[in-house]
Amino acid sequence: MPNLMVFLLGVIALAAFFRFDFIFYVVYIFFFVYLLSRAWIDAVLKRIVCERTYEGRALNGEKVPVTLTVTNRSWLPIPYLRVHESVPARLKTPNFERAILSMSPRSSATMHYELDCRHRGLYLLGPMTIEAGDLFGIY
Repeated sequence: MPNLMVFLLGVIALAAFFRFDFIFYVVYIFFFVYLLSRAWIDAVLKRIVCERTYEGRALNGEKVPVTLTVTNRSWLPIPYLRVHESVPARLKTPNFERAILSMSPRSSATMHYELDCRHRGLYLLGPMTIEAGDLFGIY
């Protein structure tokens, strides 16, 4: 984002130097779109709920199904949502699960994967990382 702001400041300086009013209007529109996309993503990220459901125990050699549910509780759609779930390397190869989603308002999406329990021990799942993007790809 710093590159966009430097670009906009440079365009404003050129417009002021050459006195092009049209360029000022274009810069105002870019600035408004930037603020709108930032507010959109901030509002959406506060209303995302993630749940992980799985059996808490397993015996050696069992496969444990895991269900990830991502719910968009806001009234705004999410054009780009990347979900990345980390898993211990001894339980799954590759040791991550990821998906890229586009979610409607008030909707949910479900991901399924299995853990292959071949080694004894206590393992923690996660962390789960979520990244969201706006419609214009600015923020």
